Amino acid sequence: MEGPFFDVIDHNLIVPPGGIKSRGCCPKWNRHGGALTVFGPPGWHNCRVHNVVHTPHASYKNLRLNERGFDYVFIVFFCWAFVSCMISDAIPTLGIVQAPDSPNFLAQINYAYSSVNDPLFMNPPIWMRFITGLSAFIYAPFYIFLVYALIRGRNWIQFPAVIYATMIVTLTGVVVFGVEFIGEEQFRTPNPIGFLAYNLPYVLIPLLLLIRMRKPLPFTRKF
Repeated sequence: MEGPFFDVIDHNLIVPPGGIKSRGCCPKWNRHGGALTVFGPPGWHNCRVHNVVHTPHASYKNLRLNERGFDYVFIVFFCWAFVSCMISDAIPTLGIVQAPDSPNFLAQINYAYSSVNDPLFMNPPIWMRFITGLSAFIYAPFYIFLVYALIRGRNWIQFPAVIYATMIVTLTGVVVFGVEFIGEEQFRTPNPIGFLAYNLPYVLIPLLLLIRMRKPLPFTRKF
């Protein structure tokens, strides 16, 4: 429900500066079942809300997905990231040996990559297994909620997305990349171009997501 004096967005009653009492259009509400039923001016539909949000600016309206073109990039990437993280990062986390003759087909796939590009991933120390475990069992489920929020324009994803992106940029972009390029000799990548081709998108896209989610109500703007 929207109008010149107040909006209801994602079940939140958005109250602009000066409140909502103006020109006789003050809504009335009744509490029912833990929510508020808002009765607006004539011609408006009644609407159930859960929170009353006072804003320092004018009321907000989310943009449709087709008006947020770059969000399609996030949707496609994080759908792929969900699959790739579940397949690849679970292997070192669970201590499954990566070898060309492994009975585990996913371990064979990992070996084809890590034996050429990523010795840290092929023989991970315990701290690296914590990082891959985050990817497989924390980040991957989060991608489901992230993709849903991107498609439906759910602003509650903003703060969790900032936390996620900050962790990725810090742990992967700084720690893992740092070890791969300037760390112990046995963990340095022998193929920097190949390593970056595989792994750089997993840092750059979350960094762009961090920029995208830099302020509350991200879906009220195109980027």
